[in-house]
Amino acid sequence: LFLLYLTFKSIDWEVLWTALQSISVAWLGMGLISVFLGLGLKLWRWDTLLRNFNLHCSPFRLITAFFLGQAAN
Repeated sequence: LFLLYLTFKSIDWEVLWTALQSISVAWLGMGLISVFLGLGLKLWRWDTLLRNFNLHCSPFRLITAFFLGQAAN
């Protein structure tokens, strides 16, 4: 909590709000699509790798393992 306090205490909230209001929805949408597409491709790659070793995982278990691995990394 202390690190969050140090992070947020120096933010100029008015400047941040002005910047957030000027966000282009089209660019934000394209960015989110590219992030989710990238995640989907990474999960597909892991699924293909595991199936080559005859290891079959449910999509939920694959997603959970992927995000746990990302968090640990």
